[in-house]
Amino acid sequence: MSTADGGRALQWTDSGTADHDWELIDDGEPVRIRNANSGTVLGVRDMSTADDASVLQWAGNGTADHLWTLLDQGDSTHKIRNVHSGKLLAVAGDSSAVGAFAIQTSDDGTADSRWRIETV
Repeated sequence: MSTADGGRALQWTDSGTADHDWELIDDGEPVRIRNANSGTVLGVRDMSTADDASVLQWAGNGTADHLWTLLDQGDSTHKIRNVHSGKLLAVAGDSSAVGAFAIQTSDDGTADSRWRIETV
């Protein structure tokens, strides 16, 4: 439940805590993805354009690595593409394990880069 800049995004079993809730901030296309607990937005570490770069939370400062495009896949999932790098939000190693880190990666067609967006 980190609220610090640089806290890494990871997957976890839903326990109902606010750190599991993310808001899509729509100023038009693209969107910022803000954590309900920390108030910070998803971005890519050091504005990297490399595969496997860490995705973390950071105070919104207007940089392009904090902007994401939602790509509807027509099956209730979305790919989420970073505006700066052109890479997709994914889970490291295509893992389904609790605690696996979020990263950015090229579109390789694996399920770890497909996301369901639910209204709560």
